[in-house]
Amino acid sequence: MQGRWREVSPCDPIDLPQNKLEPQFINYAATHGFLCRFNTEFVSFTESHTNGTVDVTVKDTVFQQTFKIRCKFLFGADGARSRIVNQLGLPLTKDQGGGLAWSILVKADLAHLMDSRKGSLHWIYQHDVGHPDWGWIGFPRTVNEWDEWLIIFLPVPGYKMITPPSTDEWMKRINQFIGDDSVKVEILDVAKWQINEIYANQYSKGRIFCLGDAVHRHPPANGLGSNTCIQDAFNLAWKISYVLKGKLQVSFHEDVILTFLVHQELREWNCWTRTTQRDSLSAERLSNGKLDFHCRTRQMF
Repeated sequence: MQGRWREVSPCDPIDLPQNKLEPQFINYAATHGFLCRFNTEFVSFTESHTNGTVDVTVKDTVFQQTFKIRCKFLFGADGARSRIVNQLGLPLTKDQGGGLAWSILVKADLAHLMDSRKGSLHWIYQHDVGHPDWGWIGFPRTVNEWDEWLIIFLPVPGYKMITPPSTDEWMKRINQFIGDDSVKVEILDVAKWQINEIYANQYSKGRIFCLGDAVHRHPPANGLGSNTCIQDAFNLAWKISYVLKGKLQVSFHEDVILTFLVHQELREWNCWTRTTQRDSLSAERLSNGKLDFHCRTRQMF
């Protein structure tokens, strides 16, 4: 797989789980002039078109005090329950989504199983093994090579949860997946979540720009989660930097920032078609190995 990545990308591939990547971001930001405020939550913002500023009210959750921060631009990267998107009233396009899923973080040394088939992500479907409705298929993804794993479990289609699975039930299902009773398994965390297919029809208003999960949530297939969020940040950061450093004439400011919006909307439209239309391609078009030019170009972004 690594060879295939290198064939199609000018960049060297790297596989970093979120728990290892985020500390790197925080460390870099904190050592390069950014004030990283923990235990602080967004409350509201007020934009001044006259002064060209945004006043942001935040709350210190330790001391239960609110205070204001004045900034030239506000970036709303506050996740799927974004208060900034909500205050802006950005319109969202929502598909029906993919239903319920569980993420199970486990400690289990599987090095001996990786000797013949190494991989950071696996798809396990045991058609010959009885399974509970809540744990139909799973996707083990390595967190720490090869003794810590995040397993995403999907239930059977149409499953409605009444009582969540117990720790013993999860342990039994994970042992089934591994297929080796000699492996010691420790469950570190269990998280329930919904597979979303949502994107914003508009990414900004005035000096407020939204990015990341706040404005697009994709199914886990195709690796469109953190990848697209990082693309958002890179795409916006260098353009705002040019504006703030005076490298552009004032008359070009809006044009450059507009390219962020156009790029984001175009990228999201292609991500959307990539995930929602992949199953609608007819068997005939796939069997003869041909896809029409329009479909291929849409998926290149």
